[in-house]
Amino acid sequence: MKKSQALTQIKREMATVCRKIYEKGLTYSTGGNISVRIGEDSFLIKPADYCFGDLKGRDFIVVNSRGEKMIGPKGNRPSSETPMHVTIYRDLKDINAVIHAHSPYTLVFATMGVPIEPATTFAEEELGLVPLAPYRDPGTQDLAEIAAQTLKKVEKNLYPPAKTPAIACLLERHGVLVAGKNLRQTFYALESLETTARTILWMKTIQN
Repeated sequence: MKKSQALTQIKREMATVCRKIYEKGLTYSTGGNISVRIGEDSFLIKPADYCFGDLKGRDFIVVNSRGEKMIGPKGNRPSSETPMHVTIYRDLKDINAVIHAHSPYTLVFATMGVPIEPATTFAEEELGLVPLAPYRDPGTQDLAEIAAQTLKKVEKNLYPPAKTPAIACLLERHGVLVAGKNLRQTFYALESLETTARTILWMKTIQN
C-alpha cells in the first residue's frame, strides 16, 4: 500500500471512531480531541472547533513533534490540546493513539477529583485504577507535562496495572485521557471507562 493510501485509510478510521464517540455520547459539542502517531516525528490530529460527529477524513491535520501544522486543509488549526498529545508521544514511545474526551459520567469523577476504581473484574482487566492528574489550565504545556507524567506512572505500574494495551487518567475538572498502542483499543478503553464510571455512580445511588 502506498504511503498516501495508508494515510487516507488512517484518516477514515479516525473519522469513524470520532463518529462512534459522538454517537455514544462520550463527548459533546466541539470538546475533546484525538490523534494517531504516523511517523517518528509526525502525527494526525483533530482540528480545533470541530464536533466529533461532523469530522471527515479530509479534516485531520498532520503536525510535527513541536505541534506545528505540516499538512492539512487551509483554515484548519490543530487542536488546542496539541501540546498534550505530542508530549505524550514524546514521553511514551509505545503509545500510538490518544483520545481526550469529556465523557459525562467520567467527568463527574474528574470534576470531584476522585480516581476511578475498577468496580468489576472486566474493568480491572481493562484499565485497573484510573488516577487523577492534578488541574492545570487547558491547552498549556503545564497540562501536557502533568498528563504525560500521570500516564507514565500508570505505564510503569505505580498504580494497580491492567492487562489492556491502553492506559488512562482523569484530568481534574477537565475530562478523561486515554492512550494506547492502536486507535481501536484506545477507543474501547474510553468506552469501558465511561461504563465503569456509570456503574459506580449507580451503585452509590442504590446504596444511599
